Amino acid sequence: MTDETRTDSPEIHFSRTTEDVCGAMGDIARRLTYLGDYHEETAGPLPPSMLAEEIGTNVRWVYRAVKEFGIAPEPQVIGGMTISCYPSFTLPLLRDELEWRREWQSLPSLLTIRQLAEGIGRSWGWTNKTLGELEIKHTTTEMRSSRESKMYRKGVLKRLREVSMQFALDDGLPNTDQLVAVSGEDREWVVRRLVEAGIAPEIRRSALTGKLLEHWPTEAYGLIDIAKAERAPEAEAGWSTAESIPGQVGRSYNWCKARLGPYAKLTKVRQDAQGVDRVHYPQSVVEALKAERDSIEEYPDAGDYLTPSKIAIKMGKSKLWVNNRLGSVGPGEMRKDGKGRVRLHYPPTVTRELEALPQDPRVG
Repeated sequence: MTDETRTDSPEIHFSRTTEDVCGAMGDIARRLTYLGDYHEETAGPLPPSMLAEEIGTNVRWVYRAVKEFGIAPEPQVIGGMTISCYPSFTLPLLRDELEWRREWQSLPSLLTIRQLAEGIGRSWGWTNKTLGELEIKHTTTEMRSSRESKMYRKGVLKRLREVSMQFALDDGLPNTDQLVAVSGEDREWVVRRLVEAGIAPEIRRSALTGKLLEHWPTEAYGLIDIAKAERAPEAEAGWSTAESIPGQVGRSYNWCKARLGPYAKLTKVRQDAQGVDRVHYPQSVVEALKAERDSIEEYPDAGDYLTPSKIAIKMGKSKLWVNNRLGSVGPGEMRKDGKGRVRLHYPPTVTRELEALPQDPRVG
């Protein structure tokens, strides 16, 4: 029988199954990820020799492990000598780490994705996705529970665990949620202000929760305070941004934007509904655009009438050729095109009239 064989017989004792071992390893891996649990230890710093003795290993292994976890030493004077010691939480942490590695030794040579996931305390989805990102191929397949399962060498488990813990600890740096809570501002505003100030977040692992979060340099606190002091006042009633004006006027954004230039001197920088500093226009500008819209409505639609540009295209002539001759075929009419612009238009018969004019060799 394999180590995964189960039985209901109480007379026969079997060693733990692979699932049992992986489950225990997953519990350890989760504890090692949520490092805040270890910080509850209150004893003083411990020297590497004592750590090694307590957990049953050698000092060299202790040095390698604390380096991998990024645990900084705390120099202590012991017996008249300065020795690099480590915080008390290092002891249970390294004890768990050593236990995980010993459990790993007892695993079979091949593991399923589910066993890999259990061994590092991660989900099946995360494990499968990470295997793909690392381009790690399965070694073979085996039938498990009437289903063909991909099998991976157990060394893959160590690689996956490295990836799951590869991000540095936060080292006291504030994350975005902490900055939002302290500033009393919304998340979008905080992030935008920090980016505008020229700093970028770094993904780090929270020492308290083990979660991967965006962390910022400590100066972020001061930058947020400065940004709050410099932010514009909230927009008064009746003031609108360029983005909100089209909905009030009933015209497209481009139509309104093309007409806002002359009103630039009337604008003020104010906070919009999301707390973003934006250029705002007074209600008088909105009313002016509505008036222009209404005046345009009085003009007839262009229909099949043609602008000078369209006449030139239709006749295969230059605009200069067309414009030099339009005065000889009668006045055009002001009509609005499909974009709501009032332009000079000519009836579709204008092309025949222009062709009937005497040719002027000076203009082509």
